[in-house]
Amino acid sequence: MHICSTSKILIQETSEILRGFGSKHYFRRYKKKDGEKDGYKVEVYRPHDAQFMALIGSRNPKHLDKFEIGQKFGFCPPKTTSKQRRDILKGLLNPHSLYAGVG
Repeated sequence: MHICSTSKILIQETSEILRGFGSKHYFRRYKKKDGEKDGYKVEVYRPHDAQFMALIGSRNPKHLDKFEIGQKFGFCPPKTTSKQRRDILKGLLNPHSLYAGVG
């Protein structure tokens, strides 16, 4: 789970807040191409992502579904549609089946 911004101050302050809660995370800078502003990212890793969701949370259904799938299966397949994520959560779709050669 990560938060990205071109504002270094915003991401640094977010990092400080997470550090205050004892949440393990990483602060990273990533370079953009073609004259775009560099970006900054705070990455929160398991099991601290659950702490992050409890403290800060999200109202975005996409993020909530991905988090719930990650908690249940230990991963969430990339590039899933909202229908696929709902089917995974209902037990109608095995998340492993979304990888090539797995059925």
